[in-house]
Amino acid sequence: MGVYVDDTVTVYNNPFMLKAKKAALCVKFKMVGKSEVHYLLRMSIKRERKSRTLTISQPGYMEKMLMKFGMENCKSVFTP
Repeated sequence: MGVYVDDTVTVYNNPFMLKAKKAALCVKFKMVGKSEVHYLLRMSIKRERKSRTLTISQPGYMEKMLMKFGMENCKSVFTP
């Protein structure tokens, strides 16, 4: 479980445990259960269930750093 100020991210590999933990937290705290996380702590989170992949990126941070060092017009290169 990750907690940042008033945001909580709960992760389990067992959907029944996840549901039980969320229910237990709702008893103690006023909570709003939302859908999957798409953005957290300035990170973009993309989950592809079909291919079983999770991608985390920081496009805003990267753009800020490129601008800071005058590289916003540089050519991109694939890095494995």
